[in-house]
Amino acid sequence: MRRTEAPAGGRCNFDWAGGSRFTWRKAASVEISGTRFPARTAFGEVGIKKKSFCGSFSNDKPCLHIDFAKFRDANKAAAQSLLGSRYLTLDNSVQDPSYLRQLLGYALFELAGLPFSRGNFARVLVNGTPIGQGVAGVDSPGVFVNVEPVMPRYIERNFRHSKGNLYELEHQDDFVGARFPMIAVESLSRFEDKADLKFAIDHVAAHGLAGASEVFDLDQFVKLYAMEFFLKHWDGYSRNTNNTYVYNDVDAVAVPGLADVEFKLIPWGLDQTLQPARHFRLDTAGVLAKLVRGDAGRRAQLAGQIRAYRETVFGAKIQQEVLRPSLERMAALLTELGVPGMPTRVTELRKQLRLATSAGYLFAGLPGADGAYVREHDEVRGRPPAPAGRHRRHGSLVLRRARHREVGHQQGVRAVPARQRDDVGPRAPAAPHLPGGQHRPRRGVRGHPDRPGRRRIHVQRLFHADERPDRRGRGVRPGPDRGRETAGVPRRHAVEAVLLLIAGARGRQRDPGQARFPRVRPSKASRRSQCRASPAGSKASVSDIVKPCTVPG
Repeated sequence: MRRTEAPAGGRCNFDWAGGSRFTWRKAASVEISGTRFPARTAFGEVGIKKKSFCGSFSNDKPCLHIDFAKFRDANKAAAQSLLGSRYLTLDNSVQDPSYLRQLLGYALFELAGLPFSRGNFARVLVNGTPIGQGVAGVDSPGVFVNVEPVMPRYIERNFRHSKGNLYELEHQDDFVGARFPMIAVESLSRFEDKADLKFAIDHVAAHGLAGASEVFDLDQFVKLYAMEFFLKHWDGYSRNTNNTYVYNDVDAVAVPGLADVEFKLIPWGLDQTLQPARHFRLDTAGVLAKLVRGDAGRRAQLAGQIRAYRETVFGAKIQQEVLRPSLERMAALLTELGVPGMPTRVTELRKQLRLATSAGYLFAGLPGADGAYVREHDEVRGRPPAPAGRHRRHGSLVLRRARHREVGHQQGVRAVPARQRDDVGPRAPAAPHLPGGQHRPRRGVRGHPDRPGRRRIHVQRLFHADERPDRRGRGVRPGPDRGRETAGVPRRHAVEAVLLLIAGARGRQRDPGQARFPRVRPSKASRRSQCRASPAGSKASVSDIVKPCTVPG
């Protein structure tokens, strides 16, 4: 394999339609051995090539595809018996220094009942030397994430039919006629003319949402859409039309009709999920996302799915009994492989998982009059978490409905706890520019240093891409379409994520019926505003969390 090989068509060329970007090469011998499994086994004449042509591209520590039967058919049975597949996909994880996000993400998709890849970690050596060792800037030489590729065994595990057609969507690819020539057909497909995909694209263009429901499994897509929201998967289908496979889960035929098309989406490329600097956001970059968000019934289904995953996949029981032990096991393995700083990285990820739960409350509504409580720390002074429904006084991350303010409409929520300071903190970094716009968070609001054991409230206002805050961040210069409704929400209304960290305040136990939020001196504009939050206990969507109000002149 040539490490310096450049991708055909150039780096980050998403319009390439010339086939494989890298050349298969023959390795004289590849040896596999595990700490417990599998047994040490050597294969001769193994196919190997580079992968990744953009964000994860590297010459020093390249991502790799391995096909044990590419040049020798006799290797196929032995590899499948040993590994369960003839293929290996090794990701260098240059976009995820924790090495945890991909395997965690696929585990969450499995819990959600969606297609998922199996995986583990691998230490890769070439002629006895870990890949990247001695090269400046290479993080954790030789350490890779081994992710199950979307190949025949994957299809057999995740779908009803194994003789369908598979396609890959890369950046800007979508189910529209203009991108049809760029969508690649995968080698396991029964037919290569993309006739079923063409039929589906034309049917959606002609019949809209009704047509999409006939050629796509929209119930499955709504689940995937909800999971992309929870994982902040900014590089997936709904936000970037990228890192997605689509499989026609039928026995493919040469001339497809309506009964021969049932496409389902497959998540991929989860190495940039749950990043602290990203927003929880429901975007509409993809045509299916636009259709779902634009229909009241499907939008309600999406809210219900987010509510369901909030209580199950991202609920306290799963986080404590499933995700926490899994993360700790993976961290122990990575520490043995030489990846530094794993305790800090695990803490960061677990915090993101709890924030995902709070984002689910913001979108799908609070469960009752007492509000919702999401712990920042799982244990307080050695005690287990309090039972659900009880007031948790120590180390709790408290989420409540936000007051209305005259700021721009936002399509997502970023909930971040404040740092332990009494003054106004620095402006949080804005999310990098993405298709569909950029959110601009506002500075926090001053808290009360005279109350012992409290930390300041941190309020973030999220502005629409067409609207900008003034120099002081107080208000909005309206865009040309000010007041236009987007997804049923006037742009002059926004949702604020208010997080209060109660850090073990001394004194008697507060009555759960009393107010739990310290008073914050409102701005002049706020004092003139007479705003009401949604009724407690309502199952509100984002558009219902705040209500319009009239500001006296």
